[in-house]
Amino acid sequence: MDKIAASKSFDISHYQAGSISAEMGVRIVSAGLVEGKYPYHCLPRIRDDYLLLLTIKGSAMVQEQGQSKELSPGDWFLLLPRQEHTYQAITPWSLAYVHFSGWLVDSLLQNLSLLSIERLCFRQQNEAAAGLLQELVRSQQGSTASGEAYRNALLLQLLPTLKHNYLWKSPEMNRLSRFENFIAENLHRPLTLEILAEKMHLSKFHFARVFHEHFGEAPMKQVRKMRVERAMNLFRADPEARVDEVAARVGFADALHFSRVFRQVTGIPPSEFRRRVAEEFIT
Repeated sequence: MDKIAASKSFDISHYQAGSISAEMGVRIVSAGLVEGKYPYHCLPRIRDDYLLLLTIKGSAMVQEQGQSKELSPGDWFLLLPRQEHTYQAITPWSLAYVHFSGWLVDSLLQNLSLLSIERLCFRQQNEAAAGLLQELVRSQQGSTASGEAYRNALLLQLLPTLKHNYLWKSPEMNRLSRFENFIAENLHRPLTLEILAEKMHLSKFHFARVFHEHFGEAPMKQVRKMRVERAMNLFRADPEARVDEVAARVGFADALHFSRVFRQVTGIPPSEFRRRVAEEFIT
């Protein structure tokens, strides 16, 4: 067992491969979920299996054969067998992972060309792969033959999904990930396109183009959505909160503008949303 996997605070499962895995050419060694670990450091090591990992929250650094990448939420990495690697949390780190091996896996990864593209830090176009990994982690059939076959089938579905929805995480994407954190921490302050572009060290036109390419919408539209989501959470926490007070806490200069944007995003005014939340509290 790995040194890092020995911690009792890890929600992990180790599996003994049976005859089904031998016949399928797939062996899942372990899979699990780690939540908010910090400090967390895997010392340099060499394993005989693959490691596929998805960062859910926080940030970390991964290194393999002298190459290193910084990870943020939504980033994946795939480490190869018999290659020295290490990884370490930068902030409290939540992740889902699976260790696996097998001759069919070797062949599949080669045919999918997943070994010849950027593996240490990549993204996905949608949540399909994340859903498959989390289902694999959640599966609790234990050592039964059906459970073994089910987990192997999920892995064989997961790997082609990763390739089909693959997105290379460019340096600009790294900066955009940090930008999302900056917005979340500064929603109560005035944020303009010029301010955001300057934070990214880009012209506002280049920033707007890159942002739209990666997120599918304009940066200020994303800011408005994040402000409204924060406001909804504030109303859920305190259904009696005044609309003008919540507006100020999420960066709106006046309640009228806040109400108009809130309705554009949710379809109802904030007063109506607050009323519905209050009714839920009562019932």
